[in-house]
Amino acid sequence: MVQIMKVIRQSYEVKVLYNLLYISFGFIRFLIVRVTRNPYDQGLTLYDDKATIKIVERCVRRGADMKVVTKKKEVKRDKVVAILLLFGFPKPIIGATLAHEMGHALIRLQGWTFILERKVEEGICEAIAYEWLKYKVPNYDPSYTQKEAAIVEWLRIQEMVREARRAIKKYGLKRTLKHVAHWRNIPE
Repeated sequence: MVQIMKVIRQSYEVKVLYNLLYISFGFIRFLIVRVTRNPYDQGLTLYDDKATIKIVERCVRRGADMKVVTKKKEVKRDKVVAILLLFGFPKPIIGATLAHEMGHALIRLQGWTFILERKVEEGICEAIAYEWLKYKVPNYDPSYTQKEAAIVEWLRIQEMVREARRAIKKYGLKRTLKHVAHWRNIPE
C-alpha cells in the first residue's frame, strides 16, 4: 500500500510539473503574440527603458526636525531584463532566434536616445541571425528533415534583411551600427 501511494504521489507531482510547464509555455506564447502581434515570432527581448529616481532639491531644518524636499524624475535607462525563446524548434532555428534577440539586446544597450525604425532594427537583427546561421549551417545537412531545411532556407533569404546584410558585409557590424546611430538608417 505504501509503494502504491508513493507511485501515485510521484505521478501527481509529474502531472503538476507538466501543468506548470504547459501554463508557463502558454503564457510565454501568449506574451510573445500579444506584444509582437505576430503569431509566427519565436522570441522576445524584454527590456526596462525608464527608471524613476528621487532628486533632493533642498533640506529644511526647523529645530530638531529636518525635512527633505525631493522630486521624482524619470530618466532613460536601457536594461535588458530577459530574452524569451519558444522551445521545441530545431537547434539551428533556436540559435538563429537567439542571435536575432541578442541583436535587439545589443541595439538596446548602445544607449541611443532615439528609437530606430522597425525596418532598420529588424534588418540588422535578421542580418545577425543570418550570419550566425551561415556560420553554424554552411550547407544543407542531410541529417535535417525536409521541413527543417525549408525553414533554414526561409531564414536565409528574407527580403527585409538584404539591405542590412549587404551593409554588414561591406562595412562590418561595428561601422554599420555607428552609421545607424548617426543617420538612423542602413548605409547604402
